[in-house]
Amino acid sequence: MLRWPSIQGGRIGRVGRLTALFATLLLGMASSGQSQQGLPRDLIVRGLSFKGNHAINGYTLGISIATSNSSWAATWPVFRTLDFLGEKRYFDETEFRRDVLRIQALYRLSGFLEAKVDTVVHRTRKDVHIQFIITEGTPIRVTRLLVSGAETAVPTKEIVQHLPLREGKPFSRFLLRASADTIRTILQNSGYPFVEVYSGYDLDSAARSAEVTYTVDPGKLARISAVAVTGARQIQPSVVRRAVGLRSGQKFSQAALAETQRNLYRTDLFTYVSVSLVDSVRNSPDDSLVAIQVQVNEGKLRVVRAGAGYGALDCFRGIAGWTGRNFFGGGRSLDVSARLSKVGTQLCPGLISDKDSVRRALNYELAATFREPFLFTRSTSGALSFFAERHSEVNTFTRISRGGELTVTQLFGLNSPVNFTYDLSSGRTIADPAIYCTLLNVCQLEDTIFSARRRESTLGAGINWNRANSVMDPSRGTVLSVQLRYAAPLIGSDDQRQFTRGSLELAAYHSLGLRTVFAWRVRLGALLPAQLGFLAATKRFVPPDERFYLGGPNTVRGYGQNELGPLVRVRTRKPLQNSEGKDSVVNGVVVEDTLYRASPTGGDRVVLGNAELRFPIYQRLSGALFVDVGEIYGGEPRAPAEVLHVTPGIGLRFATPIGPIRVDVGYNPQDPTPSPLYEAVPPELRKVEDAFRPTQKWSDRFHVHLSVGQPF
Repeated sequence: MLRWPSIQGGRIGRVGRLTALFATLLLGMASSGQSQQGLPRDLIVRGLSFKGNHAINGYTLGISIATSNSSWAATWPVFRTLDFLGEKRYFDETEFRRDVLRIQALYRLSGFLEAKVDTVVHRTRKDVHIQFIITEGTPIRVTRLLVSGAETAVPTKEIVQHLPLREGKPFSRFLLRASADTIRTILQNSGYPFVEVYSGYDLDSAARSAEVTYTVDPGKLARISAVAVTGARQIQPSVVRRAVGLRSGQKFSQAALAETQRNLYRTDLFTYVSVSLVDSVRNSPDDSLVAIQVQVNEGKLRVVRAGAGYGALDCFRGIAGWTGRNFFGGGRSLDVSARLSKVGTQLCPGLISDKDSVRRALNYELAATFREPFLFTRSTSGALSFFAERHSEVNTFTRISRGGELTVTQLFGLNSPVNFTYDLSSGRTIADPAIYCTLLNVCQLEDTIFSARRRESTLGAGINWNRANSVMDPSRGTVLSVQLRYAAPLIGSDDQRQFTRGSLELAAYHSLGLRTVFAWRVRLGALLPAQLGFLAATKRFVPPDERFYLGGPNTVRGYGQNELGPLVRVRTRKPLQNSEGKDSVVNGVVVEDTLYRASPTGGDRVVLGNAELRFPIYQRLSGALFVDVGEIYGGEPRAPAEVLHVTPGIGLRFATPIGPIRVDVGYNPQDPTPSPLYEAVPPELRKVEDAFRPTQKWSDRFHVHLSVGQPF
């Protein structure tokens, strides 16, 4: 059998050459990064690509070499003539030659011993375009994989099926080490903390085959003898033990140690948590009892917070709150908060157009929440909240309510909570009378039927499955959210406050290179309205504050807030004022100014789609190209043709510690939505036109949105 001396190996103690080679690669990359920063360069890398690579993707190859492409804005022909745009990377001839060796080494470590790397370099006076052409060749494949010594602890079949290195697949040094770690983890989770794993392999270059063996010494099955807690001062050790999923006599599990650490962090009581073995090495072959030490550092138990900000839709806003942790002991907490918005609306351009004083009034929310971190089990928590709020949507409705909510949260995995809620509140919804006139044919200017205070009782359930790598600005992963709510007299709700509402939202983020991300989102929603009787007729009705709306900085950016979908308009006339503040009169006739007010009516079904390419421009500044698609269905009045509305746009983002500050400009190619036109003739509204379409200027097709945080 022919052996290749440079890569033949044995047990894990003889893999030093592999470690040295890998370290050499890392040191070479580090030194290259320093050389690129420290020495002047003339050629800017405007293009970098790989051809012929199938076993290793381009992203992995790109981060394994020193040469890197300039940013998106510095490579596109349209923008690269502007020197201040984009981050530029320079060409280093020496490191480029080393990159060929780095790629070859990476392929050899991945089982492709005959891989060859050629290059095509196109140079101009200032720029360089590089392509690596890879011929992978036939890989060494694993023909036999044997695990021995673990039969008494864990069935061999169960171990083999979880290994990343498999028979018939290319032989990879990285997967060889990863498989040894996997075996170690499986046995540590099965009660063997001091397991030792030895790996060996034989390569036959001529036959393109590799035989891999793992010899396992599991050691003794260990049980926990004691759990010691250190570092707790104001918080009783019993609180810590309540979160610890470890007990004396329990079989050791490394996964249980990690779960204990997560549970303690989840209480928000500690700034540091360490859960480890007291003895981290085997003292004797007869070890069968181990002690666990839980070390914690307490955080602040009383926290006061305050903040202020500005938003285009809710003007100046402020928040203040107080949190008491370990409230009444047991790790419980009490949080009291107050929020104000729509402060100084006369100074906010986004609210000046809304002439309704009710919708421009101060918004507030006062809330007190008591949380129990471990309700039934360590993965179940509960919260009881009481609130009073006033919330208004632009040109749509105002909701004033007070009540309470009970929430039970069951945690599955790391970031997959399922919430069950019961909400009981008393409140009233104030909306434009034209909305009720359109929906229910109740056309009284003085709305006393629907603005009366009513009781609402709802049951809700929701799941959030978050696998994104960041909360504020994700670049990889997915987020799934499903929400259901049900309100009916059967559970204590008023007749006019009954509905079934469900929504599903899926967002995904794909990294396309350094700081370049393609993100997309799909949202679906539906309402099942109740059958209500009005004026000897039966109507399907859902309160305005529960209906679906689209348009604005976080949905379809080619429209203003809530402006996409069916709406109604009301015409009002008022005398024009002259310079003396008196009515203008021409030929004995008072000159009147005609104003139009639009109020969205919403719908009972919604479809929303967003696609966005986010790319770097310069340091903290980045840009975005986006397309938003959406439609509201089932609303009144119904549009002549309910089709998806598509609005493209561009945006800028500036990274800050609280999230990116975002400016988006959306373009709406559609004409204004036709709608019923009403005029106030006290004491009621009268329909003037069935399908009124206002005139539109070219500039009205553009909508500018200023906000903080990514749209999704």
